[in-house]
Amino acid sequence: ATEIGTYSFTITGKDNATGSITKTWSITTGDMKNIGVTDTNVTYDGSSQIFAVTGAPEGSTILYSLDGVSYQSYLNLVNAGEYTVYYKISHPDYNDYTGQTIFTIRKRSLTVTWLSKEIEYNGNKQIPPYELGNIIPGDEVDIIVNDGYYKEDVFQGTTEGYYAQAKEVTNPNYEIRSGISSVTFKIVPKVIELPFESNSVIDTKTYNGKSQIPTLNDSEYYYLETNSTWIDVGQYSVQVYLRDTTNYKWEGLFTTFVTYIFEITPTENKWIAEPTIEGWAYGDTKNSVVYETL
Repeated sequence: ATEIGTYSFTITGKDNATGSITKTWSITTGDMKNIGVTDTNVTYDGSSQIFAVTGAPEGSTILYSLDGVSYQSYLNLVNAGEYTVYYKISHPDYNDYTGQTIFTIRKRSLTVTWLSKEIEYNGNKQIPPYELGNIIPGDEVDIIVNDGYYKEDVFQGTTEGYYAQAKEVTNPNYEIRSGISSVTFKIVPKVIELPFESNSVIDTKTYNGKSQIPTLNDSEYYYLETNSTWIDVGQYSVQVYLRDTTNYKWEGLFTTFVTYIFEITPTENKWIAEPTIEGWAYGDTKNSVVYETL
């Protein structure tokens, strides 16, 4: 017999022996041995995970529980954390085996890549742009940087720059890997495009006998210096200055101003009213053209 159960057999005498005797015997359920667990420490991957039970007889049923009372074939353990998990192994030929273990789902390491160590001044507090990696598709994850690390002004020091560090993650299933969460950065002046090509004519006006200055459209970034005025026909140097020389700079220049030309051109002669010309007859005493003055 190989199955669990109670069996009997009879011994009967032969030849010089007479009589018989019947005996019973049983095959009972055995105890499971060499049971163990593996993979009790895993990393969050967005799916349900559980440890592996080893040594269970072939054909066993394994159930799991978080309280040691209610067992089920599946536990939805997804999020990072430490769990006490009870497990029960059942098999028709063996006594049930129960055990427990600590099952840990570690937080997933988040990679932070700082995309630039120099950012352009924009008038707002800012940190360098960054890119996050090792994220499970569909998860929403971002880093938290203390407000004190956000900077507004152009860096004026002689060291490497401002310092910023991300210490927290918005998703509790992730953690920041040490050593790559910080960055040293600088805020550099915003580059302002020249309104005109340097040393070109910025404005042209016609001579009118009065003091004149060039006209330049207003800008939040620069202004025309107008300490002088001009009357006569000619070309004159004028300067356009940056309003904020700390946080802005001219494109391609190292100066705070750009030199341009202001031009006054001759006026075209025009009569205000057409004069009348008087002639005379031959022999008259007049010897030149007589005209009416304006």
